[in-house]
Amino acid sequence: MEKTFRLPWRKRVFKHPVFQDIIAWMIFIIMKLCWFSYRIEKQIHPGSLPYLQGTDNGIFCFWHGRMIAFPFFKPSSRVMHVLISLHRDGELIAKVIRHFSIRTIRGSSSRCARAATRQLLDQLKAGDNISITPDGPRGPVFQAEKGAILLAKLAGKPLIPVSFSAQRARRLRTWDRFMIPLPFSKLLLIVDAPFFVSEHDSHAQRLQLEQRLNAITNQADSAMKA
Repeated sequence: MEKTFRLPWRKRVFKHPVFQDIIAWMIFIIMKLCWFSYRIEKQIHPGSLPYLQGTDNGIFCFWHGRMIAFPFFKPSSRVMHVLISLHRDGELIAKVIRHFSIRTIRGSSSRCARAATRQLLDQLKAGDNISITPDGPRGPVFQAEKGAILLAKLAGKPLIPVSFSAQRARRLRTWDRFMIPLPFSKLLLIVDAPFFVSEHDSHAQRLQLEQRLNAITNQADSAMKA
C-alpha cells in the first residue's frame, strides 16, 4: 500500500491561506508604523523624475534584499505590477504588497517565464509600471540576470535602477542579505538615471544594470555609515 506524505503541521499552518492573510496584514501594519518613524532623504536623478511623477512608465529595478522600502516611494499616478516568484515565500510577499495597492504577476526565470513575460509586456503596453528584482528569486546576490534586459528590449521601455540603505538596520541571514530598517532610523533612497536597452550586446547591458545597482547601493550604504 502506497503511503501518502504530509508536511509537518507547522509548515501546513504556514501555507494555509488564512494564516498567510493574517501574517501579511500584520506585516503591512508594522511596515506602515515604522515608515512614519523614519527620517527619509531622497536622491533622484533628474532624468527619472518623469517616471516617478507618472508622466511616463518604465521598468523599476531593485535588488531583492532592498525591496522593503519600494512600496513607499512608488509612483502613485500609475499602476505598479511586481514580478513575484511562484515559491510559497513569494505568495506571502504578494499578499503583503497587495495592501500597498501594488499588483502582482507570478513567475520566474525557471517557472512560467513565457507567460509572465507576456503579462509584463501587456501591462507596459497599457501604460503601467513594472518592478523587477534582477537577482531574484534565488540569487546570486547583487548579480543581475538577463530577464530585465530582455524585457526592456522587447518593450522599448527604460530600466530605472533604485536602491536604499538605512543608518540602523538588521540584516536577515538569507541569501539576499535582506535589509530591515529599524524604527526611527534615517533612510537614503537613491534613484539612478534611466537607460534604454539597445538591440545589441545584451551581456554588456546586463553588466551595466548590475554595476549601476551596485553603485547606488554602495553609495547609500557608505552615506548611512558616515
